Amino acid sequence: MRLKNKYERAFEHLKELANYDNVDDLVVLKELVERSADRSVKSVCDGYGDSSIPNGVDEFCTCVCPKCEEEIVSAELEPNYCQWCGQALEWSNNG
Repeated sequence: MRLKNKYERAFEHLKELANYDNVDDLVVLKELVERSADRSVKSVCDGYGDSSIPNGVDEFCTCVCPKCEEEIVSAELEPNYCQWCGQALEWSNNG
């Protein structure tokens, strides 16, 4: 079982205190909490790429966000967040 990050723990606490007036706020907060949890980046290869090389990417492979499935394009080699949806990205177990 994965340990909850500080945002997930705070959300659980606030959820206990929720009432009808702040349900909409909790929905927005839950989405932000879910984005803060690192999710592994996906490598998509066209059949010619080599996903066994370090970080799983070569000239025939692209990396996509695990949430929005958009291609990750960044000046950084391995950005911490998706530039399209803000999802936190985990690069250590790419595949």
